[in-house]
Amino acid sequence: MHSIFTIYKKEMTDLLRDRRTLIAMIILPLVLIPLILVLTGRFSKSGDDVKGQGDLRVAVVTNDNGGELMDRLKRRKDLKVLEGISPYEFKTLIRNDSIDYGLIIDKDFDAQIQNGKTGSIELFHESSSRDSSGYERVAKTITSYRRDIVDQRLEALGTNTSILKPTSLKTTNVKIKKNSIASFAGGILPVFFVMFCFIGAMYPAIDLFTGEKERGTIETLLVLPVNRFQILIGKLLVIASAGAISGLLNFLGIYLVLKFNNDLPFVSVLLNGKSVLLIGLMMIPLSTFFAGLLIPISIYAKSFKEAQSLIQPLLIVILVPVIVGMSPSFELNIKTALIPIMNVTLACKSIVGGTYEWGLIGLVFLSLFILSGLGIVLSKKGFSDEKNIFRM
Repeated sequence: MHSIFTIYKKEMTDLLRDRRTLIAMIILPLVLIPLILVLTGRFSKSGDDVKGQGDLRVAVVTNDNGGELMDRLKRRKDLKVLEGISPYEFKTLIRNDSIDYGLIIDKDFDAQIQNGKTGSIELFHESSSRDSSGYERVAKTITSYRRDIVDQRLEALGTNTSILKPTSLKTTNVKIKKNSIASFAGGILPVFFVMFCFIGAMYPAIDLFTGEKERGTIETLLVLPVNRFQILIGKLLVIASAGAISGLLNFLGIYLVLKFNNDLPFVSVLLNGKSVLLIGLMMIPLSTFFAGLLIPISIYAKSFKEAQSLIQPLLIVILVPVIVGMSPSFELNIKTALIPIMNVTLACKSIVGGTYEWGLIGLVFLSLFILSGLGIVLSKKGFSDEKNIFRM
């Protein structure tokens, strides 16, 4: 055990002296993704503010009708009513962002209203604007006008608006808000920390095996009074530690952003200490699994460049089950808890949503540790083969 610790200490010290490893293991996960989240939140909020508070340019074709409606639109200080624009130009102008909305009042609008019928209004808008506050401002003015016409008609008939509401419906939403966004937040988080766990373990794995073959230092290490398995375990622990540190730092950065940045909609999701602890602990067997996966490839590769070309495509491969696990169709159960990497995504979704079962979480940890053990067996087999070690 002392020999393993000595190798671990020596390799970790050398690893932390490498600038490239420090960038991949510490700076990128701790700074890059949190910075992207902050900027995304700020730009999103800024865009919403512009849409929500800026003056909307509404082109209106009245056809000499809808005088009262036009007055209401013009009285709004947040709308800029434009006249004299051909309705045939509405689509082009909206797509070019020259106007925000186009409104056409039917030629028979006033006559239809006076006769107690339905006056027609056509609203042109960009599809992405329908749910925006800008659309609501225009629609609210039209709805208010329509409501007043209904009141006038009912008053003329000697009745009131209650005749239009024979029943009332009161709804109570019992769905916890946290659960409603858990699928998104709990699913998107593994994309980041799984990726950085892998990247954080990738460069140390290449450097500690392929790199040493290139530098010719692995022979010196093999003549030490330490058996080859102890050397392997010491190096594997360094690689697993690098991956875990990278993933944990990335998770910490995201956690701090979510906690202190109110611009993000799912800010309260990760404020549960137990959720943070469980997700953090999950990175230990995950990074060990990645170490066991990367070491055989690094041992086999002749050069640093060859190792990179063999390992980098794996990043896409491991992200596929993560993305599949984000689908609402999949939930954590006995079967999915055994699927590598995908089980991490599903476990995160259930942990963040507070719907996890301890038995299934334990099964996820157990499956990851078993896979880690298989990785160690493969690594031992590869490291025991002289052809791999001295393959130049």
